[in-house]
Parts: sequence; structure tokens; C-alpha cells
Amino acid sequence: MFQDLRYGARMMIKSKGFTAVAVLSLALGIGANTAIFSVIDAVMLRTLPVERAEQLALLSRLNPQGGGESFTYPQFEQFRERNQVFANVFGFAYRQPRVKIGGREEEALVQIVTGQYFSALGVKAGLGQTLGPATDRRSGFASAEEQSAVISDGFWQRKFARDPAAVGKSIAINGNAFTIIGVAPPGFFGVSLEYAVDVWAPLGAQPQLDGQSELNGTGRNWLRVMARLKPGVSLTAATADADLIFHQYLRSVKATPEALAQRIGLESGGTPVFGMRQALAQPLLMLLAMVGLALLIACANLANLLLAKASARQREITMRLALGATRLRLVRQLLTESMLLALLGGAAGIFLGKWGSDLLMALTFKGLALGPIPTPLLFRLDLRILGFTVLTSMLAGMLFGLVPALKATRPDLVEGLKENTTHLSGNRHRRRLNRVLVAAQLAASLVLLITAGLFVRSFQKLAGVELGFNPQVAQARVTTPPNYTDAQRERVWSATRDKLAAYPGALSASESLPGLFSHYNIYTDATVEGRPPRKGLGERDHDVLVAAGPGFFSTIGTPLLMGRDFGARDSQYSVKVTIINETLAHRLFPERNPLGQYLRIGEAPFEVVGVVKNAKYESVLADAPSILYLPLEQFQPAHFSATRFFEVRSAGDAANFAAHLQQIVQELDQNLSVESRPLLDLVDQSLLLQHLIARLTGLFGLLGLSLACLGVYGIMSYTVAQRANEMGIRLALGAQRGAIIRHVLLEAMWPVFGGVACGLAVAVGATRLVASQLFGLTATDPLTILLATFSMLAIAATAAYFPARKAARVEPMVVLRRE
Repeated sequence: MFQDLRYGARMMIKSKGFTAVAVLSLALGIGANTAIFSVIDAVMLRTLPVERAEQLALLSRLNPQGGGESFTYPQFEQFRERNQVFANVFGFAYRQPRVKIGGREEEALVQIVTGQYFSALGVKAGLGQTLGPATDRRSGFASAEEQSAVISDGFWQRKFARDPAAVGKSIAINGNAFTIIGVAPPGFFGVSLEYAVDVWAPLGAQPQLDGQSELNGTGRNWLRVMARLKPGVSLTAATADADLIFHQYLRSVKATPEALAQRIGLESGGTPVFGMRQALAQPLLMLLAMVGLALLIACANLANLLLAKASARQREITMRLALGATRLRLVRQLLTESMLLALLGGAAGIFLGKWGSDLLMALTFKGLALGPIPTPLLFRLDLRILGFTVLTSMLAGMLFGLVPALKATRPDLVEGLKENTTHLSGNRHRRRLNRVLVAAQLAASLVLLITAGLFVRSFQKLAGVELGFNPQVAQARVTTPPNYTDAQRERVWSATRDKLAAYPGALSASESLPGLFSHYNIYTDATVEGRPPRKGLGERDHDVLVAAGPGFFSTIGTPLLMGRDFGARDSQYSVKVTIINETLAHRLFPERNPLGQYLRIGEAPFEVVGVVKNAKYESVLADAPSILYLPLEQFQPAHFSATRFFEVRSAGDAANFAAHLQQIVQELDQNLSVESRPLLDLVDQSLLLQHLIARLTGLFGLLGLSLACLGVYGIMSYTVAQRANEMGIRLALGAQRGAIIRHVLLEAMWPVFGGVACGLAVAVGATRLVASQLFGLTATDPLTILLATFSMLAIAATAAYFPARKAARVEPMVVLRRE
């Protein structure tokens, strides 16, 4: 083996150009596979960095209408105190308050946790200590432990430059002082692979952080519950025990029939794949299949090159066989050379994979600044990534090396030892195999190209969707500290609205709750007065409720189709009114004018005073939901009491105006938290995944096309070089150079036509697998297929033209003299 490796290395050094092309082709193919697999590993396969992650279980409420993920604190206490199947039960909830350190304030992701949180996870502090059971007291800041906080390693690095003296320092969260008692170990971001927690605060601090206590409340579900199973207990047994406890509690508090219809569901908490990660799962697997095809194209390309190289080494191989070498010995030698190439390509692919993985992860989570900070997904060269790359490299080496090795070691000894023989029979067989490999490359490349075209055209259609509002409007989310009274907040909202409307360059300003594309939803079920309410509704069947101020529709550019807008007369003392969109008007009043009709929302009747055009609400992909708009003076949801969204239409660029909104608002009150962006950015954020897929599939489609056409060019160059004598004789006998070009081109295009035909047949079936991810077109979109096919034919013909032109420029006298 050492002898084979040494000889293979010498052959690679001897053919530097071939080695460089081979390693680069493999590096691109293997690197792309490594990059996609590393993201799949980080998104779908990696477990939480805690002790025995497989024993963790996440509890949720299930029912035919969708259920929920959170519980009340009294329900959590029942699970903790009465269960027989859990070793530990702990709860947590996310908050995004303002955190002040040394005079500088910014928003951070805070997780309030129960006392068993760190001990149940088996997480020990990297510095200092963690929160303990004493933090479960519910009397507010009753003890020193309840004024404690633990910060993440990343937060410690960003804010304290990893200074050990950070332990013991004070930070302010929403104006409440907390003492840092410890730093979490590196790599621990919480119990989600979705978001990175900055600060962990004790459960007893919830009333101070939220401005009102939820610790004794039984109405609102807000606390996530996770548990560690006892050894030997299955998820099925634990589910049955938790469900029994849950229903016993519901019956004890005389819960409604809807609540009693819920049941408890348990899922693995060690590999929590949900949210963005769940949305990425199918696209990532599809991209892995695409880069796998690109690698196959690269392998076919290299197999062609090795076949050409085997022809040049025919006398060497024949001599070895004549001197007594076995065929198996020579196949092993040639495969060793192929494996060396593959492993070199794999080594280069690791570096390309790291760069591609970092780029892919940055593109994936770009634009999520309005939501919680995503967990850093870093390229880690662990055993799984290394094993995948080595295995991929070895499989690639076998794929492109085995057939040429078998073909090269089966020559005619007599013919092979003759001088100046072309061994026509062997050359014909080799050329036939070359054509088959070229056709296979082109077929795979066409599948990639059609798939890429479908996603690019799908994204173009998404980008051109009618939104129903003007995206060139700035939106600001303003949040007051939790210790502000309702009167203080009303003064803030009024002053902010007036200042934004009067600011130079502002054409109009309004306010709403919640804001467009803010990912905050309020659902209700509106019924026509006198009709019975609908039953058995899922979450998507409910109506969306939006509270809006005067001038809201003119500010965001949503046309009023009939009736009137909200005005100053729509106060809390006047008749309750509502404006509905087209979707709701068609559902509730299919055959009559909705104006003047009454809707029942909850227990109160609302008069319909207007109908507005449908507008996208939180997703460009989804149809416009049925929406009720209520005046802000008549409807202010309690859980939005500290938050208000303001929309401003300006004469200039919305992005520039949005950049100034924070300063404009904080001039009124430095304690306000402000986040501002143009609506266009929020729309683009909702299309982040589709944009990413379109870009990556386009990139991989072009990569496959380039490799395939490189294969056409390479094999035609090799064929022309081998047939130089033939071309010279043809020219000497009177053939025209144009005829030679046509002859070579026609011969080159036959495998191209065969590959395109096979590729079309495969693509028609394969693209149906991605039909659910397309928008506005079918998986067999004729225009996409035609464009991809003609592009393939044109580029392949161009790749074949240059060798054909070279064949026509052969000098007959030079060839005949050599012959």
C-alpha cells in the first residue's frame, strides 16, 4: 500500500494540471456537500449541550384546534409535585426587556426560570454559581437569591470582555437591579437550539419584569414546562401520568369543556427542532440532494478524464501485465491514485465547506434582528462532520475511479505493445463510454437547472405579489418600562403620535396593535348579530383582530372600498364600530351590504362602518386572513399595554426615516425602548427562507451546468486530439473546414441530446417532490423547462464548438508527415 501511495503521489506531481483540475472539481462538490451537511447537523441532528439530553421531555397542550405550548404557574406546580415519572420538572419563559450595564442600555433575551432549571439540566457554572431552588418563592424580591442573575458566556464576552470581576456586579433589567452571581459554561445557550439566551433571571422576578404578577393567575398560559424522565420510564408512560394530573387539576378548578378537551403531549426535549429549524428541514434535505447531484456530475467528469488518461498510459499498463502483474494489482494501484485525488479534494472541501457553512448560516439568520437572537450555529469539525467528509470523498473516489481502472486493465497485450497503434476497437469502446458519461452529466445538470429555475421563478412571483399596503412606510415598536402607569403610557402614546406626525418630511402617522408583520397575533371569532357562534375552529379559522388609530389605512396605503375610516368621534364612550376586510365581508355578508350591520365580538356588538381591501398580514405566502379593525380608543388588549406600533409615511426614503425614528421618540423619554424598520424590510424578512433557497438552488444549478459543460469540452478536446490524423487526412482529401466543424459538432451533440432527453424525463418526476415549496407555478412549468433546456443546449454547443474549431485548423502536411 505504501508503494501504491508513493507511486500515486509521483503520478499526481507529474500531471500537475490534471491534478489541479481534479482536486478543484472535487473540492467544489465535496465542499458543497460538507457545508449543507454541517448546517443539517447543526439544525436537525445536534442535541442540547446538557447531561443525558435524551432523557428530557417538553410538555405541551394538544387539542383538535391546535392547543398550545405554555401552562399557568399553578399547572406547573401540579406537574412538579404530583408526578410519579419525572426526576425533575422545571419551567421557563422568554422575555426581551431592556438591560442596562454601566449606563448603556440595550435589548437582550432574558429567560426567567424556576429553581430546578440548572440542576435538572446538569449545567454547572463556568464562573461563579447558578440559580438555585430558593428562587421559586413567589413573593417578588423577598430574598437575595431572587435579585440574582446568571449571564451567558457570549454576553460575558460582549459586555465584560471575560473579566472575572463581572461576578458580583449589578445590571438593571427593566429598571430592576440584579446581581450577577455566575456565568454559564461556553456553548450553553438555554433549552432551545433556536435562540441564544443572554441572561437567566429567577422566577420570583416575573412581577417586576412584566409589571404584573402571573404567578398566582389561572387565566393566561405563559410558562413552558420541561422535565427529565426517571430511568426506564418511556415517553408513553410519562404522557399518561402527566395527562392524568392535568385533567384532575382542570376538574378541580371547574374548567370549561374546551379546556377539558385538551390533552398533554410529550416530545423529546433534547433535540428541539421547531420554528425556523423545522422550516429549514425540508429545504436543507432538498439542497443536500442537489449538491449530491453536483458531486455525481464532478465524478462523471473525472471518470471521463481518467479514461482519457488511461489511453495515454496504455503502453505502461500493457507492459506491467506482460511482465506478470495481476489485473487486481493494477486495479488497486489505479484506485489508490483515485483515492488520493478524492482525499485531497475532500481536504480542500473541508475548508470550502467551512466557508460555505458560515456563509449559509449567516444568510439563513440574516434579518432576524426583530426577533430573539438566534443561537450561533458554528461550523464544528467534529467526528460527524469529518466522518461525513471522509466517507463522501471515498465514495467519490470509488465512483470516478473504478470504471476507468477496470477499463484500463483490460487491453489487448499484442496490440498494446505495438508502436504507433491506435487500438481502434478499444478507442471505440472508450469513446462510447465517454459519451454515456457525458450524457449522464448533462441529464443530472438539467435536473439541477430546472429545479433552480423553478425556485428562482417562484421567488420572482413572490416578490411581485400584491401586498395590499405600501411597504415604503416606516414602522416603530415603542415599549414603555413595566413600572409606568396607564396614565403615563397614554401620555407617551399621544406625545409620540403628535411628534411623528409633525416631524419634517412625515406625510402622515398613525398607530396600531399589533403591527403589520410584527408576528404578534390577536385572534377572535366574529359572528353576525343574531347568528350562533362557529364551533370546532382551528387557529387558522379564527379572525385576526387589529386595533388601529385614525388615519391608519391612508398611512399604510390600504384602500378603503366603502364606508369611512376611524376618527376622533370613535371614542370609548361612543357606539362601538369596526372596519372589516374583503375576506371577512365575503364570509359574513356574501349577498348584502355589510355597512350598518352588527358583529358580535366577545360579548359586545360592533357596527360595521367600513370595508378595506385585503392586505397581507404576517406572511406573503399565506392568503390574506379575515381581519377586523377596531378603534384603539375602544379596544386596547391588556397584554399589549406597554407596547404600541407607530406607522409613518414620509416624503423621502422609508429606510432613512426609520433610522431616525429611535432618536425622534427617545427625545420625548429616554426610558422608552424603540425598534424601527421600514415595512419593506419586514416583508423581505418573511421571505428570507424562499430567497435563500432561490439563491442556493441557482448557485448549485450553475455549478452543475458548469461541470457538465466542462465535461463536454474536455471529452471533445480529448477526442479531437486523438483523431488529429483523421482530420488531417480529411482536409488533405478536400474536406472544407466548415464541414469538419459541422461533423465534430454533430458528433458532440448526440450525447448532449441523449442527456437532455433523459434529464427531462427525470426532472418531470423529480420536481414534483418540491411542488409544495413553489409559489404561483407548477412543478412542470413549461417556461422554466424550455429556458433550462435551451440554455443547456446552447452552452453545451458552445463548449463543443471550440474543440471543433481546433479540429478544423489541423495542418494536413504536419499530420501526414507524422503519420
